[in-house]
Amino acid sequence: MEHRHGKRSIVKIAAIASFMTGISQPVRITNVSLSGIQINVASKQLKIHTPITLRFRLHYPNHHNKVKEYRWRGFITRLSEKGAGAMFNSANPEEQAGLLALLDVAQLTYNRPTVETWYW
Repeated sequence: MEHRHGKRSIVKIAAIASFMTGISQPVRITNVSLSGIQINVASKQLKIHTPITLRFRLHYPNHHNKVKEYRWRGFITRLSEKGAGAMFNSANPEEQAGLLALLDVAQLTYNRPTVETWYW
């Protein structure tokens, strides 16, 4: 069982999830921490350890309404009726920047963690 440490922060970000099965579908990122992410997705056809790629755009109102698109790669670690949890799985600096940008949005928008530490 994996342990997702750290403060999970609430976000409500639309994204496109792509799976190794060739399926792509819209999802919603619901929380994020340094080690992982939770998404609302129909999980009936997913399996633990399935690789996932998320594409999402973030809007920066303080930077002349700049919109930047990010990509995030990981793998599914938990499935529930509410969606899926995934852990980050990339050393790519641009993908790490996307994760940090999600954390920034969570901090700026909601300014509170959902849970201090969760163990799945």
